[in-house]
Amino acid sequence: LVAAISKSSVPRQDMILDEILQAFQGRLDVPMPASWSTTYDFLLSADSKAIRDKADRIAIIFGDQRLLPRMRAKLMEPAATEADRRQALEVILRGRDPEAAIAIIATLDYPALQSEAIRALANYTEDSIPSELLSRYPNWDSEAQRDAIGTLTSRPQFAMRLMQAVDQKRV
Repeated sequence: LVAAISKSSVPRQDMILDEILQAFQGRLDVPMPASWSTTYDFLLSADSKAIRDKADRIAIIFGDQRLLPRMRAKLMEPAATEADRRQALEVILRGRDPEAAIAIIATLDYPALQSEAIRALANYTEDSIPSELLSRYPNWDSEAQRDAIGTLTSRPQFAMRLMQAVDQKRV
C-alpha cells in the first residue's frame, strides 16, 4: 500500500494516507515498510501541505526519526503559525525526540502552547529546565504555574531546584 502512494493521484494519495492514519491511530513503533523511506521523500515534495503533514504523522508511527530535526526547527521558528508549532510539538512528543528540550523551552513564551510545553519538559533531563521554568513562573497564570510545579516535582534534580526557589521565596 505504501509503495502505491507515489503512483497514485493526489486525491487517492490523500485517501491512502487517511486510511493508514486511521489504521494505526494511537499506535507507535509500527514496523516501517521497506518502501517507506522513498515514499516519504516523495510525499515531502508534494504541493499539498495536508499531504506533507499526514506524511509526517505517519513517519512518527513508523519510527522514522528523519523528521525530528525539521520539527524542532519549526517549533523554534519565529514566523511559524500556532497550528504549525502545535503540530511540531505533537510530532516531537509522539516521536519521543530525545533532543527536543531546547526547542520545547523555546515555546514557553507562547501562551497557546505554554501548558503543553511545560508538561512535556517533565520527559527531559536538560539541566536548564528548572531555571527556565522558575524564571518565568511569576509571570504565568495559575494553570501554567500548576503545570510548572508538576514538572519541577517530576525529577529529583528538578525538585531540589524547586525547593531552593521556595526557600528563597521565589515560588
